[in-house]
Amino acid sequence: LSHLGFKVTKLVNGDQKAMKRAISAFGQQLTAAGPDAVGLFFYAGHGIAVDGTNYLIPVNAAIAAEADVDLEAVSADTVLKQMEYAGTRINIVILDACRNNPLPRSMRSAGRGLARMDAPAGSFIGYSTSPGNVANDGDGSNSPYTAALVSEMTKPGIAIEEAFRNVRVKVMNTTDKQQ
Repeated sequence: LSHLGFKVTKLVNGDQKAMKRAISAFGQQLTAAGPDAVGLFFYAGHGIAVDGTNYLIPVNAAIAAEADVDLEAVSADTVLKQMEYAGTRINIVILDACRNNPLPRSMRSAGRGLARMDAPAGSFIGYSTSPGNVANDGDGSNSPYTAALVSEMTKPGIAIEEAFRNVRVKVMNTTDKQQ
């Protein structure tokens, strides 16, 4: 992303407090950049949907029951709120987080993968797999989705929709249509 001109704030293996602070700092930087800026948020890690709300799971989250998710995880809506408040014309959220639910099987409202999110006007949300399905972590340092995304993002002159369609085809081919 840095090579493409984005100012990058990187957080690796953050706990809930670090994730929330990083998202807040991201929102402040986006606001300071002005309305013509492009906001891009990329998350790779565990995610879960509970009662239709998507949550990003921090490192060391102590989730033993469904009621703990709201207390221990970070709602993906938090990111959208920061972007909406910043007032930028274009916002992109990329969630490579639809992996197998790492939480207890007793969670009744926790579905497979992530739920569909409604994005504010001017926003684009990219998922590593279709909502409600589970994505593959892959064998390399990146998931099949992130590997395809990196390859497509560096191609000049293609529209975002075309880039994500190409990513979809690559992921389907890489995963034998499992994702």
